[in-house]
Amino acid sequence: MTAISAIEPMAAALAAQFGSTEDHAATAAACDGLSRSGQPLSIGCDAATAFHHVVIAASGNIFYRGIGDAVGAAHRVLARHTVSAAPAGLIRYPRAVTGAIEMRTPERASGDVSWSGCSNRSRGGRPRRDQSRAGDLSI
Repeated sequence: MTAISAIEPMAAALAAQFGSTEDHAATAAACDGLSRSGQPLSIGCDAATAFHHVVIAASGNIFYRGIGDAVGAAHRVLARHTVSAAPAGLIRYPRAVTGAIEMRTPERASGDVSWSGCSNRSRGGRPRRDQSRAGDLSI
């Protein structure tokens, strides 16, 4: 659990800083899927697992991307052995972090925002991506 809570905030920050427009769209789509799922916002929710996986993939970090499947597996195992509420210490965000990623604010993306689910908030325009993925090799 400690590894998950350490990796996801950094992955969100990298996604905000270096993610492509397509990465940001995938993150928004996963968050919207979480909103539409009708499942409780819990670590075992399939839509929540998909959201976390997309954020990790959007980071562009090859180390984080390589463990995305392991994070999903950890979420499923935790779901069987924990209560349904989202555990403290996990990335606590969906819509707020999605907005921070889209607005390219890494400090907000990795920050301590409340687990609130995905509300239907309108999204602002996305800045153009003019830089390479400097986060690709960092761990």
